[in-house]
Amino acid sequence: MRTQDNFCGTKSFKKVAEEEGHLCQSLDIEPEHEPDICADILKIDPGFCDFAHFSPPCTGFSVASIGTHWTGGNKAYIPKTDTARLGIKLLNRIAELIKKYNYKYWTIENPMGIFRKLMPDILRSHGINDFTMVTVTYCQYGDTRMKPTDFITNIKDWKGRRCKNGSPCHESAPRGSKTGTQGLKNAKLRGKIPPELFKEIFRIIGKR
Repeated sequence: MRTQDNFCGTKSFKKVAEEEGHLCQSLDIEPEHEPDICADILKIDPGFCDFAHFSPPCTGFSVASIGTHWTGGNKAYIPKTDTARLGIKLLNRIAELIKKYNYKYWTIENPMGIFRKLMPDILRSHGINDFTMVTVTYCQYGDTRMKPTDFITNIKDWKGRRCKNGSPCHESAPRGSKTGTQGLKNAKLRGKIPPELFKEIFRIIGKR
């Protein structure tokens, strides 16, 4: 199967895809990640594949950044910074590619935040209605962090795994502490997705 790891970062998806025996093309705008294609996804077309994964930057979508990047009052989510406006462009670009190539499988990932408010409507605006949202916590996949994360996907038989806040499966990380994702100074480590999560997805689609 041909796969793509878009906004690849640490190549969490690519590594698992190749371990599972699939071809994988990685794309990122940052050369430090050493992607197969180093380019701006707004300016190039990564082409067709069977399974496309997207991990757009979460900088403008995090809960902590709402006041910085967004305005408009309750549930309006009007971008007021270049970071937020770029985020909207990237989400629309993802929807354009999903519509154009009608991938057999696709996943879009972002930590729980404004992404979950925006992406469903953006997909629908592009005529994409056949999708579901799965919320997982990384601690259920071998990570020490809880990190609630949303996946929007057309793989409807994948339910994901999620723990309850306060359970002993992850380290405590109240806001402002030096534990959890906020305690990681390296952006690469903060963005790393547990391999077991993608292995679970590949197991699900492999049973079809």
